[in-house]
Amino acid sequence: MKAVFAGSFDPFTLGHKSILDQAAKLFDDIIIAVAADTGRSQVASIKNRTDIITASIKAMPDINCKIKISVVPFSGLLTDFLLSQKVNILIRGVRNNVDFTHEKTLSAVYLELYKDCQPVYFIAPKNKAHISASVIRELSGLGSNLSGFVEETVIPLIQKIYHKRG
Repeated sequence: MKAVFAGSFDPFTLGHKSILDQAAKLFDDIIIAVAADTGRSQVASIKNRTDIITASIKAMPDINCKIKISVVPFSGLLTDFLLSQKVNILIRGVRNNVDFTHEKTLSAVYLELYKDCQPVYFIAPKNKAHISASVIRELSGLGSNLSGFVEETVIPLIQKIYHKRG
């Protein structure tokens, strides 16, 4: 079964990976949809963000050998992207009650725009719930160690893109 895991992924973190790990147990084809325009300004370009995701998932052989994963940039409405891909399952991650409240509102909007949309929520594990892209940008901007927050193989790329920009 095919699903879409969408976000700005500015950058892709081990928190995102934890959601992908959980989703890989239910779906055999996941499109990681990278939003070009989210209403917030992105620090990294869409190409940089897709490169980080691609390199991060290559470092996950446990997932790659089991399911098909593709990284696809998109612009415009997420529901339009879902329709264009002929996918109605939307993977979403929830770290805390703030995320839950936000996702509850978004779910109503998705269903209003695409009545067959089926959001599926995964709760971030306790040891990853503190990881967010904004934390990574700040840590990188301050030159901090990113081990334990992102895939080791992408740390140099993230530091190059986000250092002194966070």
